[in-house]
Amino acid sequence: NSLKQTLAKVERKTKSVLFKIDSNFKITDVTGSFYEITGFRVEEFVGKGNGWVEIVYPDDYFRVQNNFSEMFHFPNLSKTFEYRIKKANGEIVWVETFVENVVDSRGKILYLDCITFDIDEQKQAEERLKSSQEEMRNLAMYFESLREEEKKKLAFEIHDELGHILTAMKLELSWVLKKKFLREEVLHEKLHKMIDMIDSMIRKVRSISSQLRPSVLDHFGITAAIEWQAKEFQKQTAIRCRLNLPKQEIQLSEAKSIVVFRVFQEILTNIARHANATRVDIHLDIEGNNLVLTVADNGKGIKPEDISAKKSLGIFGMKERARSVNGKLTISGVSNIGTTVTLTIPIN
Repeated sequence: NSLKQTLAKVERKTKSVLFKIDSNFKITDVTGSFYEITGFRVEEFVGKGNGWVEIVYPDDYFRVQNNFSEMFHFPNLSKTFEYRIKKANGEIVWVETFVENVVDSRGKILYLDCITFDIDEQKQAEERLKSSQEEMRNLAMYFESLREEEKKKLAFEIHDELGHILTAMKLELSWVLKKKFLREEVLHEKLHKMIDMIDSMIRKVRSISSQLRPSVLDHFGITAAIEWQAKEFQKQTAIRCRLNLPKQEIQLSEAKSIVVFRVFQEILTNIARHANATRVDIHLDIEGNNLVLTVADNGKGIKPEDISAKKSLGIFGMKERARSVNGKLTISGVSNIGTTVTLTIPIN
């Protein structure tokens, strides 16, 4: 009786149903949220058919049937198990059932006391969490692949380009050292050639440094950095960039400036790779307490299914960067018209 009283209290506070199952698996003594959980009226089930197991989802049927059957073979046994049921409207929901068998003074099992809870929301939350964890793992792998790609590119530029210049300089210096007598004009020619090589190496070092972190971002702020990156993009891709920037520099924290700049870089990379665009319109402004960056191209336009696709890790990465500073990133596309990406970040 104490169990029954406890279960009755639980039933009143939760979306659950109390019932008994006899040895023929028929339902008796139903109380609680039977209709809310199953969509069936109590009178459709009490004492009829195969009882509760009739509404068990087919894939879970034999497991549930075996659990209930086992309860009639071992006295003083209790069990808890999760499974799915099919409601009257065809909806599939998760439930959890606690079962305890009731015995007489001689140890004979009389019936099963059951309480079933609707745990569908909990299961959905678990699935969302699982999906979110999978997305985060994929995102971590994506960022790691980006880092490896950057390392590979830098290694190539250092080894092949800087290495080539240094090797050429060494050969020129070796040649000069081997000559005991050199006409002044020849020596000047060699020295000027080496100076040109040093200038080329300085430019390359600056280029590599800018790829890692553009100095303009630290020295002049986000507006200047956006302008610089747009000009670099136009120079590298021949895609025309039209800029609409505030005349005064926007005062933004370092963390937020980095997020805006990296998201902007990713947007331009996606345009170069996927958009088939010939023009990009870039608008940076302050709206209330928010910085708003809008980038619109005239390309083929992103498809709605590609915006939310799990494989679109670049988009997911941009959204996570925005969320990291309480910002928001939205994307929309119109076929053969173009794609618009808007980044909104609170300034304070």
